[in-house]
Amino acid sequence: MNKTTAIYTLLILSFFSGCTSKIDTAQPIQIKPHQTKQQEQKVETIADIYTLSQKPSEYLKKYPNLQINNQNSLNKEFNKRYFKPWHNNKIYTTKQEASWGFGYANRETYGHNYKKLEKSWYDKVKQNANFESFNTFLKKAITIKNTNMRVLPTELPIFLDPTQAGEGFPFDYNQNTAVYINTPLLISHLSLDKAWAFVETSFAMGWVKVSDIATLDVKKRQLFENGYYGVAAKDNFPVYDTHENFLEYVKLGTIFPIHQAKFLVAQRSQGIKGKLVYTQNPYIHQKPLELNQKNLNHILKEIVGESYGWGGLYGTRDCSSMTRDIFAVFGIYLERNSYGQTLSGEFISLKELSNKEKKKKIVEMGKPFLTLLYQKGHVMLYVGEHKNEPIIFHQAWGIGTLDQNKNEGRYIIGKAAFTTLEVGKTIKNFDPQNSLINKLEGIILLK
Repeated sequence: MNKTTAIYTLLILSFFSGCTSKIDTAQPIQIKPHQTKQQEQKVETIADIYTLSQKPSEYLKKYPNLQINNQNSLNKEFNKRYFKPWHNNKIYTTKQEASWGFGYANRETYGHNYKKLEKSWYDKVKQNANFESFNTFLKKAITIKNTNMRVLPTELPIFLDPTQAGEGFPFDYNQNTAVYINTPLLISHLSLDKAWAFVETSFAMGWVKVSDIATLDVKKRQLFENGYYGVAAKDNFPVYDTHENFLEYVKLGTIFPIHQAKFLVAQRSQGIKGKLVYTQNPYIHQKPLELNQKNLNHILKEIVGESYGWGGLYGTRDCSSMTRDIFAVFGIYLERNSYGQTLSGEFISLKELSNKEKKKKIVEMGKPFLTLLYQKGHVMLYVGEHKNEPIIFHQAWGIGTLDQNKNEGRYIIGKAAFTTLEVGKTIKNFDPQNSLINKLEGIILLK
């Protein structure tokens, strides 16, 4: 098993590690109090949001020391991995691994109306998935807009038990990841209705809409993969072609090849065939940006306060896409999911330590802005210490709570913020067993 397949397998296992509780589907689902809109609106009472500065500059007094030669070397490796799908002859995984998402048919799952998804629904989707044609189309392509990669070829969501804390909206298990414009990919095959393509990028595989991609011939791929690249250093800005036609709202970390002092963008020409057009924009800079105090402050300011987006839904980020996009600007490649990012450097286990010992170890060994902290399903950027408390920057959904009847809940943060590892400890029903520090498993010292 190669490294890419191993990571995909681990990702598959992580999706199936959740647990559900059976409910009577004949009765309407009652949303528990912890999931009400009123409780979500009380997020700003979390002490960390007020007692800690939310200005990145406050944490950049000790910014990372990364020599430019080292950064350039990491950037070359980034570019090599980014274009890897164009250098593969097929998707190197089995048909069974590629179609893992249909395992949800054996679980109790719910649709967008919170009604149980029947096996017949999965059967129809599976038939359309056309996995009999796996690895037969095999064309090199690219995204022509920001798109969502789905686990199954449908826009409809898959939820686990919506009455359980941390399940239901926005946790659509049919969402694999957001994929930005200009992302190289390899097409395995098309669905029977030809509306979806099963593809592999450098960081994920799954289904994308055919309307969101285009194939590129060898000449255009060579022009695109030319070794000189720009990167978006701002989030959510519009780009236009040379005729002022709108192309896309660009996400931080998006890659643009440089050609003739302009930036290349992939678009459709005719049918599924693609073309390359030019754009110019002051927010696209030569990649990589130097990893320094000024640039780090600028990039983090683009992200702080951004709404949480599971799997990149709705144009926002989850924890691992946030860290991935931040480091992409500086030419440092991270895997797409939280577990994969533990493989991006030296992993130091904290499992056997007390919470006090964990904090001490982080402060002693952590390099601000070049260290990630990991718990199962969540990754955080270590930015330094304040009064001997480790401070993190992370895209957080919520904090585990436990009421007097032992009912689990979530207190919603729902955005990117600077916090401690005991964020939420002052709120009612805070559950210490579910705190970040208690569940923290390790430190990742990035390469």
